[in-house]
Amino acid sequence: MITLVARNTSPATPSRNDLLSQEMIMLKEYTNEHELTEALNATKSFPELLMTHFCIHNLLYKKYQFKNIRIFSYPYHNSIYWYLFEIRRGATPQVTIAQGVGRHDSTAFLTGLRLFLEKIHDQVRDTGFLIGAEEHLQFDIATIFEQMLPSHQLAPKSRNTFFYMTKEQTEDLASADLTVPYGYSHSEVDLEKDSQLIHDAWEFATTLEHTKTRLAELPSAVIRDADGNIASFEMMSQYGAVCNQYTLPDKRRQGLGRLVEMQLAQKVVLAGQVPFKTVPSLLADVVRRSAESPFWSTFTRNGEPVTFVFQTAAVRDS
Repeated sequence: MITLVARNTSPATPSRNDLLSQEMIMLKEYTNEHELTEALNATKSFPELLMTHFCIHNLLYKKYQFKNIRIFSYPYHNSIYWYLFEIRRGATPQVTIAQGVGRHDSTAFLTGLRLFLEKIHDQVRDTGFLIGAEEHLQFDIATIFEQMLPSHQLAPKSRNTFFYMTKEQTEDLASADLTVPYGYSHSEVDLEKDSQLIHDAWEFATTLEHTKTRLAELPSAVIRDADGNIASFEMMSQYGAVCNQYTLPDKRRQGLGRLVEMQLAQKVVLAGQVPFKTVPSLLADVVRRSAESPFWSTFTRNGEPVTFVFQTAAVRDS
């Protein structure tokens, strides 16, 4: 008697090596609380991943109500590169890319970038967006960007020096003398009274609603004159950077900008975060003063100051 045996048509169970090989060319996306906690713990290399870490921190602990943000890393295991995509209120989307500790591997970075651009393609196909990353990453981005998104073209926006505070500097900050000149006082933001002025003075403001959201949900600092009017202010971004410092023209050259920045930095430390900022290279005096300040350190790689670059990806004219 002949026994007929049905042919096994089910796919073979992939081996562990096959699975590992597949994961080598996969992005890892972080969506739920467990995964975001994993991402938070994986981005504790400072200053390399400060911006990524505190963006995740603000998302995970609901410190800021992001409209929509997606977080990816590559390689899938022991990730070095981080790719963030945020759809912002009343503004163009923003991509933020960072490299952790270790030597830069262009092949790995560009593999991750290709996968990332594929993930967000439908959301940026018809709109421009902003890209923020260290300069060496921006160079790599330029090599494949228009191949991946031929509908867009890159244009430089600003070059910045990246400053942050070490543990020792934050400890010194706690006891720093922040006494303001006679007639001025440290204060808090009054949303109803101050939002419009701050919005109008903010170079990169989008909508008044967005400005109010930033002021309501994130730390900020204000110095007022004797009449109770704002003389100087500074805000914090959803990525954890102290930013958008502004002193009214008739109140300048009294040290108010430095004092309001240190006031905000103290709040950042009390909130369990690390103060950092990117200063446009065009503001040479501010870069110099920050580099000479006992409270700021310059982020370096291989002994060289890091340049953090913002560039726009604009939709080509049809």
